[in-house]
Amino acid sequence: MDSKAADDNEPTATIEFDLRDNGRKKLLFVGKTGAGKSALCNALSLPVEESDEFQECKIFPESAKRDIGNKHTILSNVNFMGQPDKKVSFIDTVGFDSTEKKTSEVAEFIVKLKDNCDYINLIAVVVSNPKRLEDSLKDTIELLESMFGKDQFWKSVVFIISNLSQSDKEIKKRSKRSVDDDNLIISLKAEIQGEFRLDGAIDFPCFIIDAHFDLDNEDEKARFQNRAEMLYTMLVDGERKHVSVNDIKHVVGKYEGLQEALRAAEIKSKKEHNENKRLRKERDALLKAKKKAEKNAAKLANDIEKAEMELEDVKRGNTATYEEIRQREQEIFLMRQDERQAREDAANLNWKYKLACLSLLVLACGGAAVGVTAVTAGAVASEATILEALVALKNAEAVKIFLASIGAQLQPIMIAYIKKKLGFDSV
Repeated sequence: MDSKAADDNEPTATIEFDLRDNGRKKLLFVGKTGAGKSALCNALSLPVEESDEFQECKIFPESAKRDIGNKHTILSNVNFMGQPDKKVSFIDTVGFDSTEKKTSEVAEFIVKLKDNCDYINLIAVVVSNPKRLEDSLKDTIELLESMFGKDQFWKSVVFIISNLSQSDKEIKKRSKRSVDDDNLIISLKAEIQGEFRLDGAIDFPCFIIDAHFDLDNEDEKARFQNRAEMLYTMLVDGERKHVSVNDIKHVVGKYEGLQEALRAAEIKSKKEHNENKRLRKERDALLKAKKKAEKNAAKLANDIEKAEMELEDVKRGNTATYEEIRQREQEIFLMRQDERQAREDAANLNWKYKLACLSLLVLACGGAAVGVTAVTAGAVASEATILEALVALKNAEAVKIFLASIGAQLQPIMIAYIKKKLGFDSV
């Protein structure tokens, strides 16, 4: 593996509840539902050379259906292209065009940026159909102009054309139809400039990144890597002024009922922050207790080993009576009981800790947190209990995220059980 690729023990991307003060460059992905935002986020967070090995580390929910996509704004910390020295943050958003709940989703997006983020370095508008600027995409751009201010938005934006194969065969085929990639980009930029009445002084980058490139096709892979590096260079550009979320305006005119939805989203956000604080405190306390229990179990194991060696020396030297030997054996027997109990305590704390981590992940994904007490009546005593808690979520994506985060620690029988219970095969 490349020295810059992801370490086996370090996830290439993690879901986060809060991105404030993390010191990372932040990239916001927007676009209509089904444009390929989540697929692009996944592709840009995995090492290209080892993508097959890292497929289970995809944390952004993709959908096979173009009209059904991610239903919550997701905040994440990412090693760009799986490289630990390129630590950035991604914000994957919903499409504000396809559901009856779009007003509440817009409100969640606005409030989550204001409450859980501090600034945006680059805004990537993902376009799936470069031949036509769709009304839903126009609406999204107008929303962002209103939120960030027109001048600041156009200084911070890059347009990415997705779902356009970059194989030599497909590029040549499009060229023969007089729709080569360069002309597609020129035409799209001209339509955007005309639609939003941009003067000649305002220019913006626009290029193609195919998130579904063929790993076995060197040309496709090279084009993906090249464009991805272009995007990263724009993101970390020191001369680009970031957009402060403190300047985000509450846009209420465009979406009916948005003012009420914003109030509801702000109340929900406050509750989630309180719950996140409680869960983090619970998780940290469980981790501390787990480490203490593991240390105690290890000490008992060492004491048993030392006592057994001493007993063997006594037996070989005939320096003790039968009663003294029996007493030492009894002491060792009791020590073994204590060690078994200590290991059981450590295991129970470990599962409680994992469930607390899961609860934080679900909360960050917009779902209801699953508290240790609520799910397990105060105890996580076995693998079966934690599995039942996972299944009780009835959320395949949450389970995938959990497995991607700590999958190396889970036994194969657990994964098989989850597959069977939830009825999906891609965990």
